[in-house]
Amino acid sequence: AEHERRICLDVSHSKLACNHAGQSFDEFVRRVAPYTAHLHLADARGVDGEGIQVGEGGIDFGALADALNACPEASFIPEVWQGHKDDGAGFWVALDRLENWF
Repeated sequence: AEHERRICLDVSHSKLACNHAGQSFDEFVRRVAPYTAHLHLADARGVDGEGIQVGEGGIDFGALADALNACPEASFIPEVWQGHKDDGAGFWVALDRLENWF
């Protein structure tokens, strides 16, 4: 990396952008994963369904986990819409589901 900088990869927003552009999300993630330092994890649907609960949208989290092997030191946080309500119930659901893949 020419500038020795790393990125925060928001998988939900990236999936929406790939859907909108008609591009492969899997290919995009594989290209940017080596430069990723932090992840925002949530599912996505269509071109504007952001922050969907993990496993309820269009992201193949098994394939995502494989691609993210290129950034094993990356930190992460679930970024589910309204996940903070009810003492973080949505975040806990996301974390439980993510354990299936990561």
